[in-house]
Amino acid sequence: MENTKEMTRKKIVNLIVSVSLLMVLNISLIFATIINDWLVNTLESNFNIISSNNNLRVHFISVGNGDAIAINLPDRKTMLIDTGTSKSANRYVKYIEQKVLPFDDDGKIDYLILSHADADHIGGTSSLLDRVEVEMTYVPWLDSESDSETYKKARISIETNSVFATTDKNMLIEGGDYRINFLGPVMLTSTNNSCQIIRLSYRDKVFLFTGDVDEKTEGKFIESYGEELDCDVLKVAHHGSNSSTSEVFVESASPMISVISVGLYNSYNHPREDVLNRLTDSGSEIYRTDLDGNVMIVLGDKYNMLVKTGSYTIIDLPIDFRIILFIIDVAIVIRLSFVLIKKDKVKYSNFSKQAEETNKKLKIIQKEH
Repeated sequence: MENTKEMTRKKIVNLIVSVSLLMVLNISLIFATIINDWLVNTLESNFNIISSNNNLRVHFISVGNGDAIAINLPDRKTMLIDTGTSKSANRYVKYIEQKVLPFDDDGKIDYLILSHADADHIGGTSSLLDRVEVEMTYVPWLDSESDSETYKKARISIETNSVFATTDKNMLIEGGDYRINFLGPVMLTSTNNSCQIIRLSYRDKVFLFTGDVDEKTEGKFIESYGEELDCDVLKVAHHGSNSSTSEVFVESASPMISVISVGLYNSYNHPREDVLNRLTDSGSEIYRTDLDGNVMIVLGDKYNMLVKTGSYTIIDLPIDFRIILFIIDVAIVIRLSFVLIKKDKVKYSNFSKQAEETNKKLKIIQKEH
């Protein structure tokens, strides 16, 4: 009898735990749906308010310890500078598809520029070209002999899917109120040093995109271009490495805003403290993709220098977290059903035993009489 009571008590506890867990998961599922919808709505409103044709949008996309920049030009053309890492490729391409291409007139990339052959700058190229039409791709000529497997794969994909050309010193792309100048390269001793500095001017504002140029190369750029390096927004070179962004270069560029594309808790300890201090001491406001997520800067008729940060794409999970919760939810319901069925079976079994015992007693009484 005691064993039966103990079994019943355990089943009741099991039932209470299962029901409680089911309730918690259902509430979590509801909140997850509400939060997801809120994020999507916020995401859409962030972009829809700045969709005017007269706006320039520069996206510094969070791709870990790599570079990936997308630019919506005011004439509704699109330019990309670098494509991040192979690890971040799917998330990067999804961002381009969702938040960059919808504002392009023909839904394709007009200009893809690869600053140099390092894997953290070209890793997403093949994935991009497999899914998105790219009209013209520019590659630095020094890297054409690179033996990097990532570069070889990217180069094959470029030759198959896009027209490509090597970038020339002082090449110019312009339209309407904007001009894109390719400054340099000023040194050809390594892939990093062969980077050009790309200067984008729109109305009275200037952006500098510096690839991975080092301190010595920065000095050569200052000698060659001087005041042309003065800018409002600086893409900090080499993810904030202390081999770049020298004090002299910071003084020459004097950026109002500095953006560092860098991975969270990366093994290189980027960005370095001395680089951050130099930028802060110059009066520059610093944004970091490891801490701020995607960084988007908007200029236009209504926006002098609007900066938006955060996760502008849904987290790239292999399966929606709400589906995972739903599966767990169903599993608990099934388990709960088995517990109840088992409990009913036990009750029926006990009832049958009692009935058999009663029948035996009645038969004995009948025989006695």
